Amino acid sequence: MKHFLLAIALLAGTMSVAEERKLFVGVEFGKTEGSYSYGSTEWDGNDQNSWGIKIGGVGQNDRIYVTYLDVNKYKDSSYNSSEKYKALFANFEAMTSPYKIVEGVEPQLFVGGHFGMAKVDVTLGSLSEDDQDFIYGVQAGVLFNVVNNFSIEAGYRYSWTQLSVWGIDLDNAKSYYAGLNFSF
Repeated sequence: MKHFLLAIALLAGTMSVAEERKLFVGVEFGKTEGSYSYGSTEWDGNDQNSWGIKIGGVGQNDRIYVTYLDVNKYKDSSYNSSEKYKALFANFEAMTSPYKIVEGVEPQLFVGGHFGMAKVDVTLGSLSEDDQDFIYGVQAGVLFNVVNNFSIEAGYRYSWTQLSVWGIDLDNAKSYYAGLNFSF
């Protein structure tokens, strides 16, 4: 975890070097699905609600930021079971110049990568186990600047990890989301 915090500090330091950036904060809401394996058997989980918070810098053609993502995979009171997935990761995205479609509608496409740490907690009755591992992946989407300091976005994120609980591996996670951002 110390190495990850150092990486975020270095990332924050590079924000001021490259170009003038605005600080931004944002929230995202979406669906996340995991792909699992147990030995040679593989399967996909169901889409689960996810939400995230992000903070970082946005320049003319890129964004550098940190995201906290929370996925409540499921909770079943009849079996007293639950699975929770959380991740903290740094992101870098390259963005196109705004495309003018009609007056006032100028989307920007973005593509980028992320890396960080993820944790899964699983409870089944009185049994509980968790695991923590690195997470890395790619994302792409579209960003709409609505007014001067307010934007909305839609995106897709694909992440790889090797989280494992009771011999069941979470190999990757696929998320699609919509977000709101405010810059200042």
